[in-house]
Amino acid sequence: MPDDSGNKKADAIQSWTDDLVCPVCFARLLFSETTVTCAGCARNYPIVDGIPVLIPEHRLPRPE
Repeated sequence: MPDDSGNKKADAIQSWTDDLVCPVCFARLLFSETTVTCAGCARNYPIVDGIPVLIPEHRLPRPE
């Protein structure tokens, strides 16, 4: 029997990430493997040990 625990984990993560918004402008967030980018204000937030750190003072520099 194949192990589908990875799919269940990905589905669970997707379900709660859909509800998260940027803490600064409340726009939708775009997730990559290492960062979270705001679709509205383009702020970048790190993902540390699999956890998005959505604290404005911990954000990564804005792209130029």
